[in-house]
Amino acid sequence: MFNQPNGQVWNLKGAAYSSLKDFFAAYAVKAQQYFINPAKETTLVSENGMRITFSPFSFSDQYGRIVTDEVQILLQEIHSWQELIFSGLVTGSGDRFLESAGPFNLSAYHKDGHLRLRQNFTVEFPVGNIPYNQPARLFRGSTSITRTLRGRKVFDWEEVSSKGLKIRRIKGEKYYHFELGSFNWWNCQYYYNKKANRAMVSVRLPINLDRVADKMAFLVVEDLNAVVMMYAHAYSFTALNIPTKLPARLLLLAYNEGQFYFHQQVIAETAKIMIDAQMMPVKESDILTALG
Repeated sequence: MFNQPNGQVWNLKGAAYSSLKDFFAAYAVKAQQYFINPAKETTLVSENGMRITFSPFSFSDQYGRIVTDEVQILLQEIHSWQELIFSGLVTGSGDRFLESAGPFNLSAYHKDGHLRLRQNFTVEFPVGNIPYNQPARLFRGSTSITRTLRGRKVFDWEEVSSKGLKIRRIKGEKYYHFELGSFNWWNCQYYYNKKANRAMVSVRLPINLDRVADKMAFLVVEDLNAVVMMYAHAYSFTALNIPTKLPARLLLLAYNEGQFYFHQQVIAETAKIMIDAQMMPVKESDILTALG
């Protein structure tokens, strides 16, 4: 679940891409920029209401020297399943299905380059409606040890602790409260624990595109703002351990020699199914409209 509505407005880039990865990167969430005095305690309040507090002298440069002059903080916040896809993120940990409160990525820079942390910083993340009365857990961005996309590692979430995040109240509002000691993608997420059978969802590629190397498939559960990147095989994609009886959307994209191909299909209820995809050549704008 996310703390912002899902409405999207995409500005057409209209450029040639070398890959789908480059296409997604062109529409990834742009970073919010903040400039702080690192010698003072500073609390930033993000566009989504997240509070980030740095203690004095929290940063060092690549040589370990304490930074005392202006620091640039870059923050990316994800609000919707569309932004998850364009930012190269998913909502799963290994083979576990997750609901997400909204990922964020933090980094710090100085005139001499990327900075490191000398001490933890504090995050207070706005609490939404907690599903199934369970506490959120903290996850860090990682790479999957089981999921591969044509032999390459793909993004995955690693659980930091099995303990639920603490909740504190600030000015009448509830926040998840935790400390972080490194720059990375982070997320407050919930395991989908509602009782349901699990199934494998598969999609068979059309013959004309089964040998195209650059293609990706996603299974989207919009009600949960959940995105699963499907396993790539020679002639198909699969998603494992998907909770059944959920309304979902299948998205299949391919890119070959400057031409996009796209297939979208609504799944009334997830189940053990094999879908035959009929991909059509489309324009970049057609994909953006479909994901709007």
